[in-house]
Amino acid sequence: PVKIIVLKDDTQTAGQEFFTFTAVSATAPTVSSTTPADNATGVAVAADVTVVFSMAMGLASFVAGETIQLKSVGYTGTAYNDVITISSLTLSSDLLTLTIAHAADAFGALTEYQCVISGVRNANGVALAAPYVLTFTTV
Repeated sequence: PVKIIVLKDDTQTAGQEFFTFTAVSATAPTVSSTTPADNATGVAVAADVTVVFSMAMGLASFVAGETIQLKSVGYTGTAYNDVITISSLTLSSDLLTLTIAHAADAFGALTEYQCVISGVRNANGVALAAPYVLTFTTV
């Protein structure tokens, strides 16, 4: 995609238009890093999840329970693959780092969890290159 801006001012003669072209990147964003790290063990049950993206992201594409999901893996004593309620999603001012918060008692001890990220878009509207799954185990 190319963004076209038409500039007109008093110095132009009739019928002249000047164009400035700004290339918009069509590169798909990726996940650069996470906290906890993928396959981490010994993660505190109160720990939030942070995800750093390779480029500025569009806040509107982050929807708790839809494009961002937290869930337990396997049997937790009450059900298989319990979905964890996300209490807040916060995107940093540079639009690169997403913090995923949950209720203080949402994670149980010695349990494996996954954070699944799919369908999120960068600031230009380009979707994540592929769904990302982060797996970690609490202490």
